[in-house]
Amino acid sequence: MTTEPSRRSALIAELNACARFHFGSEENIMVETGYPQLAKHRQHHRDLISELNATESMPRLPRTDKRAEEIVEFPRDWLIGLTVGEDRPFAGFYHRQKKH
Repeated sequence: MTTEPSRRSALIAELNACARFHFGSEENIMVETGYPQLAKHRQHHRDLISELNATESMPRLPRTDKRAEEIVEFPRDWLIGLTVGEDRPFAGFYHRQKKH
């Protein structure tokens, strides 16, 4: 990773804020549409935020540390996993609800 530790911390904090906003907005839509898997999806969001909080609160690590790679991989893995594994079923539900 080529950024200094303070920059990495700022990026992680920004990712955390964006994730919280996104999750809150998504959950509001789920409530409005009566999504039956809301509780499960909300827990998944909480788990991801907990993991991100753990990453954010880690001590600043040198660029060569393996954990630095994991910090970079987290947003990618989160986006792919959430979109494919969790958001796709809701998208189908949402579109079916809009047709009615």
